[in-house]
Amino acid sequence: MSSKTSLDLDKDCISCL
Repeated sequence: MSSKTSLDLDKDCISCL
């Protein structure tokens, strides 16, 4: 994970769940 984009944020949210 070098850069964070909208999709990355979405994936993080899913990962959080």
